[in-house]
Amino acid sequence: MLKINAKQKHYLVFVLILVFYFILTLFQLNKLPVFGDEAIYIRWTQLIIDDWQRYLFFPMNDGKTPLQMWLMIPFQFIFKNQLFAGRFLSVLIGAGNLLTIGLITKEMSSREKGRNLSQYLAMFFTSILSFTFFHHRMALTDALLFLNLNLSFFFTLKFIKKQKFFYLVLLVLSFFLALFSKLSALLFIPSLLVLLFYSKKFSLKKFIKDAFLLLLALAIGFSLFYGLRFLPVFPQLFKRGGDFLYPFEILFKKEIFKIFFGNLNFFIDQFLAYFGLALLILSIANFNKKNKQTVILLLLALMAYVIPLALLGKIIYPRYLLPTSLFIIVLASLNLANLIKEKLKIYQILAGLLFILTIFHSSKFILTNYFDIDQIPFSKADRVQYLEEWSSGQGIYDVTQLMLSTSKKQSLAVATEGYFGTLPDGILMYLHRQNVDNLMVDGIGQPIHSIPEDFLLKANNYDKLWLVVNSHRLKMELNSDYLIKEYCRPNNAPCLQVWDLSYLLNNK
Repeated sequence: MLKINAKQKHYLVFVLILVFYFILTLFQLNKLPVFGDEAIYIRWTQLIIDDWQRYLFFPMNDGKTPLQMWLMIPFQFIFKNQLFAGRFLSVLIGAGNLLTIGLITKEMSSREKGRNLSQYLAMFFTSILSFTFFHHRMALTDALLFLNLNLSFFFTLKFIKKQKFFYLVLLVLSFFLALFSKLSALLFIPSLLVLLFYSKKFSLKKFIKDAFLLLLALAIGFSLFYGLRFLPVFPQLFKRGGDFLYPFEILFKKEIFKIFFGNLNFFIDQFLAYFGLALLILSIANFNKKNKQTVILLLLALMAYVIPLALLGKIIYPRYLLPTSLFIIVLASLNLANLIKEKLKIYQILAGLLFILTIFHSSKFILTNYFDIDQIPFSKADRVQYLEEWSSGQGIYDVTQLMLSTSKKQSLAVATEGYFGTLPDGILMYLHRQNVDNLMVDGIGQPIHSIPEDFLLKANNYDKLWLVVNSHRLKMELNSDYLIKEYCRPNNAPCLQVWDLSYLLNNK
């Protein structure tokens, strides 16, 4: 019989968790229709493919860094389905998060015997928890930002522990990539600085030296990023910041209390929805005195990220809280491993109960993602944007296939609401590298009171004219006989409609 040593067992468990992660995350990857931001990012990627000299830094016009779009390029050639290609990159990035969070947890474990167990638990939780599971399946920049922030945290931790210059170099690189993933990486700096207190015995001399070197590494990382300022579109990155964050002056006004507690209440709602009460209990309940310093440090790092966001956040989407998953997962994994290793049965029973409740909470979210997207237990804010509003892409893929099949028989001009977002980008995304000789698609803005004359002028060269619009943005009086198809969102939300307006063409 083949004998397996401890090291081989360790790597075998690693591989099994990774296989579990890929199966869990790749299954039904395209079940949720394209989200507005996904459509935009994938469309930008396609524009870069078509004309990189013109569009390489195009995302900066909208205040977005282009790293995610650059990384999506090869997958647009590998996979036929454009949405799957974009989301597949996030699945790979998620595997990186899985490994990095596992390594961080192992490094922070003060209990030798439970070190590997806490690492396995962290990797498992990263696979199944609603927040990480969902964002590792979306073609958004948040998973990439999360990976580079996790790497920055890991390299900072390793430097504090080992005092090796090599880790500072890696920190410079990872923080630069974090900024190049999303500018909000700047909000993570306080959490990195908290690690300066990670020491068994405090030394002021070491603290000052480490603080200087850490700040220097972060400054160099930012300087590398700021080196892009020669690009004409670079200032747009900082202009858009005012759309999402209040200026610092707000801290000295009386409304700061309303903003802070309002945002804090919002954060608590998201944590309960996506982590579940059982895991949150695990993340704050320390069952080992040896772990006390680590638990306090991680809670401080969590607050160091959350409090500035609560104070300055003007428009906050739940996905902005994804970096907090690192601290919550590491805390829960360390505490659960300690519970399991306790000799008293009552602790082991408590560990089993909290673990089962966490799995149950996550399973409901995962299964609805696979089989019944209308019932996904999103928080209220996410339910609106992913399922009920114009940003939700219900029907987009079907409409595109209907256009392609129709244009094989007759030439077709399609007007869509909007200029930017799910419409028309969601449709244009699916049309990339398809035969569109007989097809024209243009956005005409919203709400739609009429079809613009300039569009009708172009449409007269085609056999048919369609309008694709969300029902709540259609202000034209149209006979229901002209409605070709309708794709309705859950909870009586607006429907995506396809209308035949060929009667408006002069060639009829």
